[in-house]
Amino acid sequence: MFGILRAELRLAHEMFSGETSFERTDAIATQQEWEFAKAFLKGEPPPSLGTSVDEIIFGTRNVWLPIYHVSVNSDYSVFAPGLRRDKAVADASLKQLADLWVEKRPTFNDILQNELSSYGSAMRQALSAQISRTQAAIVSDDPASVLDIRFGLIGRYARLSALFERNGVPAKDAFKEVLKFLEWPGNQQQPAHKIFAYLFAALGWRISSGQRPAMNASILNDFSAISTYAPYVDAMFVDRQCASLLKQGRLRSELSYKARIFSMSDPQEFLDYLKGLGDAATADVREFAYELYGAET
Repeated sequence: MFGILRAELRLAHEMFSGETSFERTDAIATQQEWEFAKAFLKGEPPPSLGTSVDEIIFGTRNVWLPIYHVSVNSDYSVFAPGLRRDKAVADASLKQLADLWVEKRPTFNDILQNELSSYGSAMRQALSAQISRTQAAIVSDDPASVLDIRFGLIGRYARLSALFERNGVPAKDAFKEVLKFLEWPGNQQQPAHKIFAYLFAALGWRISSGQRPAMNASILNDFSAISTYAPYVDAMFVDRQCASLLKQGRLRSELSYKARIFSMSDPQEFLDYLKGLGDAATADVREFAYELYGAET
């Protein structure tokens, strides 16, 4: 049953988006990192990044949606064991962290400062783990392991090393300089990293204060989506827990992003927002919508 609902939801997304889709969250984070690396190389302060949604989408928005839609359902079952293994590890790690928060009772600021300052160490650990897994898969002679190889971070930092070389860093020193860049305090201002850190700190503070919401590693995917897309889009519909975290005092006062946040905590607020968009449509748009799609004017 869940598989059917998931397929219908994916189809609804495809129908509403037409031929337009978002960049992946990791691709957007990589681009932000790239811009910060260029500032680091020039000895400049952290850059102010653009927030136009056109920077993070494929296709053309604000065009009439096609009447016909062709959808192809790919079978990703071959990757399922690896995905389940990753999720199980992430679930266990998050539970251990939650237990530690309960035991140590860190403040919001304790968790926030730890998350903001851990950009370099987290990236180094992730890169090291990916290299180790890749090497193990290659020598394993196991086709399933080879299919599960991921080169994203390896390629990401190879390209950064090449950027440093083009800016005068000797090839033998390029990766060392990249590692220095990862420890640059300016990275704390990367939008995706900063918003994620605040969300994580808000969650940790709630748990350390005695609340223990039901959660699993999927909440980290929610955090990634919010922290990546919120600076660019006009509105986001998120789950109740994430919406509640975003209303926490310091997240409201210290984070700056474009998106209005909606959730099932107040569905009428979202419906009013959609109605406002419809009411703002010009007479020409209403007429064309009726002619193309049979929509009410």
